[in-house]
Amino acid sequence: MTFLRSLLALLPTPFSWIFQAIGTLLVVYSFYIEPFILSITHRYYKSEKFHVGTRLRILHIGDLHVEREVDLIGIINKLNPDIILFSGDILNLSYLEDMQAWEGARKLLGELKTTLGVFI
Repeated sequence: MTFLRSLLALLPTPFSWIFQAIGTLLVVYSFYIEPFILSITHRYYKSEKFHVGTRLRILHIGDLHVEREVDLIGIINKLNPDIILFSGDILNLSYLEDMQAWEGARKLLGELKTTLGVFI
């Protein structure tokens, strides 16, 4: 990313400043704003494989990044899922050597309540 941004410095001055400012804003957004945005989307599907009236509540979580989430356990447990499916990262790559981050991940996964299990 640094290499690509340094190439923009070769542009004429007003354009270089504009692109550098846009790049800086994107970095600020991606590191300090977007990771804290939590969205919950509800989808309803029907299947002939289930008996009439049977409900299965599946919670899918992508790119968890445990080291940045705040009251996630409370939010998940209020949703009362039957199954939790994780796809994506549980920790950022920069935290893979951080034992405190690993402990936070273990704690979070251990406190999740489901009737049918948590799948990573």
